Amino acid sequence: MDKTRQAEWALDNVRKLSGQSTSRAGRLLIDRLTAEDYVASGVEKDVFDYGDGSVVSFFTHANLEPAMMAPMLKTFYYSAKLGHLLMPDSIPDAHLAVARPPAIVFDKVEGERDGITYEERHAFRRRLESVSIAHACDLADGNLIRRPDGSLAYVDIVNAHMLIRNPELDTYIQTLPAETAREARRLQGRLLKHSQDWD
Repeated sequence: MDKTRQAEWALDNVRKLSGQSTSRAGRLLIDRLTAEDYVASGVEKDVFDYGDGSVVSFFTHANLEPAMMAPMLKTFYYSAKLGHLLMPDSIPDAHLAVARPPAIVFDKVEGERDGITYEERHAFRRRLESVSIAHACDLADGNLIRRPDGSLAYVDIVNAHMLIRNPELDTYIQTLPAETAREARRLQGRLLKHSQDWD
């Protein structure tokens, strides 16, 4: 499917979601979208440029019961916040999660998804390992972006369950400055709460 048709298809998916009950915040996210804002699609989501340096990921393909959607989104939101806290230059921050339609607003990462070498991917994995979160990140094609300065950024969902049940991460957090460690533990607590609601 060419990019224009894929963009129209993705936008149609988002609008179908909005045909269901939509929150005021969700309506604000959807109303300003056009097919030209389309960025990419993944297994669970369609991503659109939202302007002002952000993108919005609509979880159009996440086949969950409506009651499970809010806890899932909160879990994704807090896992992104924790990932960003630990690797602020490599994992974009999340700013808003909306359950109806299911969406999260992230910082936009400019760059290219194509041409990332095995060596670059491996070096990035080692950086993730240095903060004990490599196992929580899927480094498959399309989940990394090479910025214009050559650095890589991870642009998929950080696996929340791998951040909660991770003694190595707990040990790493103890080495952080007190304020950062306190925030990391707070985010882990939020993750644990919402992942239990989702399980």
